Amino acid sequence: MRAIALISDLGTRDFYIPQVKGYLMGKDDELRLIDITHEVEPNNLLQGAVVLRQTYEAFPENTVFLASIGHFLTSKPPLLASIRNRCLICPDNGLLALVCGEDWEPDWVGTLPASPAQLLHPMREVMAPAALRLLTSEKAEEIAPKATSITDLAMPRPILEQSAITGEILFIDRYGNAISNISNYDLARLGRPEALRVRVNREEIEGISQHPSDMPEGEIVAYVGSHGLLEIAIYLGKAKGLLGLAVGQPVRIDLLEARA
Repeated sequence: MRAIALISDLGTRDFYIPQVKGYLMGKDDELRLIDITHEVEPNNLLQGAVVLRQTYEAFPENTVFLASIGHFLTSKPPLLASIRNRCLICPDNGLLALVCGEDWEPDWVGTLPASPAQLLHPMREVMAPAALRLLTSEKAEEIAPKATSITDLAMPRPILEQSAITGEILFIDRYGNAISNISNYDLARLGRPEALRVRVNREEIEGISQHPSDMPEGEIVAYVGSHGLLEIAIYLGKAKGLLGLAVGQPVRIDLLEARA
């Protein structure tokens, strides 16, 4: 199966993604194109990296990922990386480093040749043609010469104290829920879910719930989502608007008894 998975911050209102998909289909009418999402917040590399990490290994081996997120944040040519028996093609703006983190080691990272004009729409002009070449059995190192350096970014890490954790909001999803960088492993180290208190933007939530529906409609709830990260939500509401939450705001977890 020849498959390309697409993710971007380009949206679906304009012509950018249809141009890319039309080009690909015109070259290979049996190609499977899968849209992960095109609604990543513009230039939000952290959100894009989290979505890619959560979906990457759900796809079969040899899938090629086209990720156009924040491509105007850099004037460098895109990167082609071979990671975990799949390939990721993305801008050289730190997205690759965020996706790989500390535990995914690429087998190959190369730079795709590109002219300044092609970098105005790199997903169509540079990344899509490279993806087709990969699917015709060309090797990554034959398409993209080895990168001498890449833009390095690191996912914000929570600060772990003896009886507290301080993290931050990474992104807001379409439900208005705030996803933090605090993992279920961080929380388990601190104590039992019911013994923890969450503080965010002057709000306090006692206990970590197993599911948002554990709380009555309209109540603030903190729970660990399917991605393994702490979320702050309002059950059947939008926490972003009602609580004034925003990317980068601190989220602090401590023990209830420690603040009694």
